[in-house]
Amino acid sequence: MGVMSSSAPQGRPRARCLYALVVPVLVMQACTGAIPGDSDAKVTDLSDDSPDSPPPGSKACASLPVTERRAVPLRRLTRIEYANTVRDLLGVTVKDMTALPADDALGGYFANATLTVSAADAESYQQSAETAAAAMAVTKSLPCDVVTQGERGCAQTFITNFGMRAFRRKISDDRKAALLALYDNKRARGDFEGAIRLVVATILQSAGFLYREDETTNDGRLSDYSLATRLSYLLWASPPDAELLELAAKGQLNDLTVMKGQVKRLMSSTRADAAWSSFIGQWLGMPKLEQMSKDASLYPQFTAALKTSMQAEVDRFAVSVFRGQEPTLQKLLQSNVSFVDSSLAKLYDVPAPAKDFDPVTLPAERRFGALTLPGWLAATSLPDQPSPIHRGLFIRRRLLCQEVPDPPRDLMVVAPKFDPNVPTKQRLEAHRSDPSCSGCHALMDPLGFGFAHYDAIGRYRTMDGNTPVDSKGALTGTTADGDFDGARELVSQLLKTDEVASCFTTQWLRFARGVAETEAEICEIEQVTARWKADNFNILTMVAQIVQSPLLMRQGSQLPFEESSP
Repeated sequence: MGVMSSSAPQGRPRARCLYALVVPVLVMQACTGAIPGDSDAKVTDLSDDSPDSPPPGSKACASLPVTERRAVPLRRLTRIEYANTVRDLLGVTVKDMTALPADDALGGYFANATLTVSAADAESYQQSAETAAAAMAVTKSLPCDVVTQGERGCAQTFITNFGMRAFRRKISDDRKAALLALYDNKRARGDFEGAIRLVVATILQSAGFLYREDETTNDGRLSDYSLATRLSYLLWASPPDAELLELAAKGQLNDLTVMKGQVKRLMSSTRADAAWSSFIGQWLGMPKLEQMSKDASLYPQFTAALKTSMQAEVDRFAVSVFRGQEPTLQKLLQSNVSFVDSSLAKLYDVPAPAKDFDPVTLPAERRFGALTLPGWLAATSLPDQPSPIHRGLFIRRRLLCQEVPDPPRDLMVVAPKFDPNVPTKQRLEAHRSDPSCSGCHALMDPLGFGFAHYDAIGRYRTMDGNTPVDSKGALTGTTADGDFDGARELVSQLLKTDEVASCFTTQWLRFARGVAETEAEICEIEQVTARWKADNFNILTMVAQIVQSPLLMRQGSQLPFEESSP
């Protein structure tokens, strides 16, 4: 046990504890510190006040210069952003996104802030670009009439028009000239459509297309085109549409009233569903599920098809909250309505719906919100057993934003072997009683025990081996500490804390920016939290306030993310 860093902001304590989890190995060392304290979306009407103005009763945050804000890094399009962009530009579906370079995660969220790509990655982009260009309907993509304007004149118009949409800004004269020369060279040796396809393939593998580059004005604000790009990829996971680009061309997006209108428009569109489900999936750690396997002798039903169903359920559940009548944090963490197919219905032990992934009301005493979805429960388990450590770690990091750093790499301890006749708590007793381990695991295990009713693939159970399930635990280090019995009581207790809403704001901001917050920005984060708390923790209000705040829309340059990934 130890002490909290003196620089940690009030209400956001950070544990100075060393641990790591490796499947199936535990890596542990004594803590040097501890947490103290034994239909269509209905977007809430946004205030006309500037987002820089503090909520009633709060103090104004100090005005931070750009150099003191955590800047957003240059980011490469993620797989889903690439696929959506190709779809919107060409009307072409990217059928196999796994053929694209893998996404890089920073702090648990795909940021793709690595500025270089390997030769193999470059080849993947080349193949994807050529495939997309070959599949496009050239005549439908032309913004001109070849007959009246002539082939070369139409090619010039296409390059200007398509170039702006693909590069998300006005295309420079030099770039237009280079692309026109490429067209001329190809047209001299082939047909018109082939020359247009070559221009498209070239653009789709260029740095200006693959990277979301920010431009800043002299006073440190983002340019209008950069605002349009960041807003669109954040809320739609796709490029700016014609309306955003037109506003950017007129220089109107730095006007707060215009920005508010666009935020509301984009969030009201069903195109926002993909970005929202992407955030919830990454927040829950669902990408881990893709590569996860389970002991086939213990969990024979854990197939690739079941994993796909679990992911589909998370996506639909996330969107149902976002689009529901009550798009609140409480609904996200307590709703017992989900979306299942026949395989998930069998896992839930409920009748299958008439149509796959129709809404189903699940037993309220067993299922309540995102943390009882089988996908999350499976992702926070080991191949042969549920993991209170992983589940407790999630609560500390992703719901409370209390950091638990990694241990030295040279300290390796073999995880307790699974024994179906020995209850989970008993198997983990050894490392909880060892002084070199107990400090760290006291932060995680008591939280994870709350989910003892769920096995390694998320099935509900009443027996743990030959013993009735013991789901008693304790919440510590928050403004609402106390004992609980089971996940329902734990979730209810978490929702009473000040930390959870603030942390959810922080998590969405990290997802949006690809970097961690600075301590100087905590005041602004707390102001955003106060605003959506006043609106019954309406998630749409939170997103709208962050999008319009200096935290997101008025920065440039690059800094790394500091959080260790679980």
